[in-house]
Amino acid sequence: MTSLAIRLRGPLDADRLADAFTEVVARHEALRTTFDDGVQIVHPPHEVAFTDNRPFDLRRGPLIRPRLERVADDEHVLALEIHHIVTDGWSNGVILDEVMALYRGETLDRPTIQYADFAAWQRNRDLDGQLAYWTQTLAELPAADLPTDRPRPAVRTTTGAVHEAVVPQRIATRLREISRRHETTLFTTLNAACNILLSRWTGQRDVTVGTVTNGRDRAELDRVVGFFVNTLVLRSTVAGTFDDYLDTVRGNVQEAFKHQDVPFERVVDAVQPQRDPSRTPLFQVMVVLQNAPQAAPRLPGIEVEDVELPLTTANFDVTIEFQEQGGDLLVAVTYNADLFEADTIARLTEHLGILLDGIAAEPSAKIAELPLLTADELQKLAAWNNSTVATKPCTLAELVEEQAARTPKATAVMGTETLTYAELNARANALA
Repeated sequence: MTSLAIRLRGPLDADRLADAFTEVVARHEALRTTFDDGVQIVHPPHEVAFTDNRPFDLRRGPLIRPRLERVADDEHVLALEIHHIVTDGWSNGVILDEVMALYRGETLDRPTIQYADFAAWQRNRDLDGQLAYWTQTLAELPAADLPTDRPRPAVRTTTGAVHEAVVPQRIATRLREISRRHETTLFTTLNAACNILLSRWTGQRDVTVGTVTNGRDRAELDRVVGFFVNTLVLRSTVAGTFDDYLDTVRGNVQEAFKHQDVPFERVVDAVQPQRDPSRTPLFQVMVVLQNAPQAAPRLPGIEVEDVELPLTTANFDVTIEFQEQGGDLLVAVTYNADLFEADTIARLTEHLGILLDGIAAEPSAKIAELPLLTADELQKLAAWNNSTVATKPCTLAELVEEQAARTPKATAVMGTETLTYAELNARANALA
């Protein structure tokens, strides 16, 4: 389900607003669609009424549910919930824009294309060549997870939370300049930075992340309502200077978008990764730069204000979402709260900010030399290394044995099983 909400302050005509929704639903077949055993059924236009909060029924519909809550005589909250099978973030912007225009009394051009036309065109395309690209690019993917604070449940959960930050204009402007110099997009530069961050956190150079494409590669699709979004997998080897690595990532991103027409589900089926119900297939981290239409809704005589909805779902372990606002870059890191503590994600986000600052200052630097740690973390490292006591040469097994003698009941291993130092040492000796 996708949701959005706006606060309306002023003399609102609720009937007129409902009529606007009725006309928008009549304009777009996707909003009049139900699904019965996988068969798509488009229904005739019908009147739309404001409803209460109830579950979606794919067989009976409707799959668009506007709700109008009266807060005071001159204040309402309009909440719009739409099943994700018939819409995406871009489409939500189109729907809200048309509702506002019709409420204002404007006349809209009749749609010339419906989502079903796009779906038929996509079904008839020969995608074997594109699929071959994905099977070759994603062969032998390594298992790369961020270190988690809690054991991963046997079956993936979606309990979500979010941490937000701002990349200031000074850094964001410089990142845009670097992107232009490399003849690439800001997204590509941010993707490269996130890959480096993940490489440093996981200790692996072969990094894979997901991203999304809006699927609207033709201008006539810009005002069509439907689910066009597709997931792409971006893989690269983190190495060299940032400048050199950015050129590599630019080529990888360009190739991925050239082959964006293959539905993600078909890519997964073709690559055949080892399936694990505790993980999403192919990647665990999503990186997105939002570019959906962001025009502010306008109604005559009414003040319109966005309402921030509470986040309850995390579709991946971590999603790093950027959005340009003025000269700044807003960063929202959505994470699975069953895996990570809030402090861990706050530290990850802070490391990302430090890394972006370092890239902006010296993009020609070697990746291994780019800054990542906070001042406090650097001080701790210096203190830990500031020792005058010589360490004797010994094996890891000997270190464990000594620690087991000092603190036999202290926890040594945490994961699906917990072991004390005494238990760990006993198991090691049994294997020796």
